[in-house]
Amino acid sequence: MKSFASSTRDEALLYLDEFAGQQCARLEELQRLVDASPETRPALDRSEDSLLAFWAWVLGQLGSQRPATEPSWLSLAGFAAGGLTPHDLVLAEHVGRYLAEVVLTRTPGARWALVEGRPDTMDYHHPSVVAPDLDYLPVIGTGMVQLQRALRRRMRPEPDVLARVLRNLRPRIEEGDP
Repeated sequence: MKSFASSTRDEALLYLDEFAGQQCARLEELQRLVDASPETRPALDRSEDSLLAFWAWVLGQLGSQRPATEPSWLSLAGFAAGGLTPHDLVLAEHVGRYLAEVVLTRTPGARWALVEGRPDTMDYHHPSVVAPDLDYLPVIGTGMVQLQRALRRRMRPEPDVLARVLRNLRPRIEEGDP
């Protein structure tokens, strides 16, 4: 597959299965990164409240020159890195995946899906999360956009940005035990 935009539906579904199948491993990787941080460590308990501490942690990591391999999805997504370092790109995936996990855990009927529609739309065939009464959440795109915005707003960080993204997706996220 050369890109999401040029992929067939079958190719995109195979990628989605692979991407969703890596969710647990990627969340474990995120937990290790958080645990290794000298800063305050957010509790990744999949609650809406955890998004505030998680985003604060992400902002502290942004712009790091730590060695990292550029994610394979970057060339597929058709996004420019937009000033993000390879480490930031890994963070972007973690941001999108953690937000997706909150939705998957807290929203009845939430599931992995493809964004379909017109091939010329930005999120066409991107791995996403959907649910009844929920606008789709493009996992990679959401992480990239929020980190690029954070870079532009370094002087005025928005601590509740992920919680607002979640609220904009759905008026009320069901709280309860995962």
